[in-house]
Amino acid sequence: MQIVAQLGLIFRATVLNQLSAKVQLARCHYSPARFTAALTGINNREVQLAARFNGGRLSLDQLQRKARELARQDVLLYEIDTQADSRPTELASAFHRVLVRTHLHTDRPVDPAVKQQLKGLLAPDHVRNQARLMLADAFWAGHLSEPLELRRQVMKQAHNEAIAAQGSQADRDLVEHSAVQEILSFITAQQPDGIEALRMPLQRTLQSLQLPSERPDHPDHPDHPDHPDHPRG
Repeated sequence: MQIVAQLGLIFRATVLNQLSAKVQLARCHYSPARFTAALTGINNREVQLAARFNGGRLSLDQLQRKARELARQDVLLYEIDTQADSRPTELASAFHRVLVRTHLHTDRPVDPAVKQQLKGLLAPDHVRNQARLMLADAFWAGHLSEPLELRRQVMKQAHNEAIAAQGSQADRDLVEHSAVQEILSFITAQQPDGIEALRMPLQRTLQSLQLPSERPDHPDHPDHPDHPDHPRG
């Protein structure tokens, strides 16, 4: 049965030219040639999306939907041992890359206002908020129910935001630290009605990501009995 399934994947990847089959083939039956074929397929689809959008054959909403589908294939290709839904930060980055490439190849859109709207999607604030929203959606959908998984994604997103920030390394370090708390607060604020089971891993992650000086149980915190400024000190 495994051989039959592999032959079916090969047929869909090579004869039908299905990108999802190319990616799955590279994941499940890896070889350098199959990985290269899948990566080339993703790059070709990005070029095709840009051309179709530039030619007025895709609306902005259609572009975003197809960009998300393409981003999933990109993440699946590189994240071999996991599912794309549990890597929302990587999905957001891949989605952003598709839009950037489309913008760079969009010189004369049918409607100049559409190009301006695409440019708005690439504004730093929008990119940051979109990535945070994808992270929050993944968490409340149950794809990041383990505190370690959530911690990894939050830290990666905070690091991405720090890289995008301007300024010295010290400034970026401050941005990264602030972003961690902001991201967790953002996720908390996005909680859907009727979902309480996931609040525990969220709280555990929040506690684990606090700096020592922010934790009441740490000697550097003013509320700790051993702190010099504590009333009982």
